[in-house]
Amino acid sequence: MEQKQLLKIEEELEQREAALLSKNAEIEVNYDLGAQLRRWLSAAIKVSPLSRFMIAAKMSELIGREISKFQLDSWTAESKEGYHLPAEYLPAACAVLEDMTGLRILAAPLGVKVLENKDLLWLEYGKLKRTEQQVRLRKKQLEKKLSPGSQE
Repeated sequence: MEQKQLLKIEEELEQREAALLSKNAEIEVNYDLGAQLRRWLSAAIKVSPLSRFMIAAKMSELIGREISKFQLDSWTAESKEGYHLPAEYLPAACAVLEDMTGLRILAAPLGVKVLENKDLLWLEYGKLKRTEQQVRLRKKQLEKKLSPGSQE
């Protein structure tokens, strides 16, 4: 039973590593962030189970300032060139929409990757797993050298 669990965890680790690489690879790297953030916000709102009114209300609650549905609409409308999601509202938008892509867009031009806490735990687990394998291999090498009749 424990072996099956370990195999399942290792498989999930591999899937997570692949997903992390593809998540960060999808981000266009340039300094003209307005259009990218507008596209992200529009797409994230569309897939969210929350209405625009609910998203605005939850963001308002987090920020402590009134955000209206009209503002959300302005931030996502292609025709509203002068309007954009303010940077100080971005973390609230990411939290409410449960999507960190907005932060990834901001970080991409600097070569920085944004990871979520669960991703960090999986990365730590993967490092420990690799270290464990290296220790096992080294132990085998030493046992072979220390065994009776060894020439080394």
